[in-house]
Amino acid sequence: MAEADWERLITNALDELLVSAGTTTIGTPPDGTKCIGYHMIQSGQGFAGHICALTSYTPVTGDKGGSITACMRKFGPGDHSPVIFFADGKDVASARGYILGLSGEEPSRIVLKKGNLSSPLLSTGDDVLAVSDADFPTNPWIQLSLFVTVNAHGEVGLAVRRIDPVDVTPPIGLGVEEPGIATLVDDNGGIISGSVPLAGPFYVGHGCYFGGSQGRKALFDYTIIGRQTAP
Repeated sequence: MAEADWERLITNALDELLVSAGTTTIGTPPDGTKCIGYHMIQSGQGFAGHICALTSYTPVTGDKGGSITACMRKFGPGDHSPVIFFADGKDVASARGYILGLSGEEPSRIVLKKGNLSSPLLSTGDDVLAVSDADFPTNPWIQLSLFVTVNAHGEVGLAVRRIDPVDVTPPIGLGVEEPGIATLVDDNGGIISGSVPLAGPFYVGHGCYFGGSQGRKALFDYTIIGRQTAP
């Protein structure tokens, strides 16, 4: 996907005076050329991100989900969290979604949550759906896939896969279930998540929550997005 295929989140998001975002060659991208980086250039707390701007993805409509796969790197220690997401809006203050990424702790864990883009991604909290058993040190590239499938009854299936070692051209569905993050269903009764499912329309993207400290960085490469077409 080209840079023009992405739209930066603006409403109640960290702006360009606080977070620079764009192509970079730092961080030894998996393909050895360039990747997308977020850099906190002034102190500030909140979220900066992009959504896919391609036709049929702005948003994904019709009670449908899809998939997103990305190589991500928490570049340097700190309280920042690189994430991929399916969100129900473009206003960062109010948008809720299914969010997957590396927690803002040291060492990080892979966390799947159902909550606000504007809140930190931590391994504990009422919005957490699942947490990896393993810890992950800062700096390695980690490749994750999030599958969000809305079924005919309006319930949402959620599956997470990790691709290890990193594969720059992964087939859809490649990867293994991460111990601690089993496939689950966000049911209509709210038994799993404590609230009714998010059925869309969904905006699909990546970004980073920043805890406030200047100099934090997050990197993304080989982001691949798919759209659910049935049922």
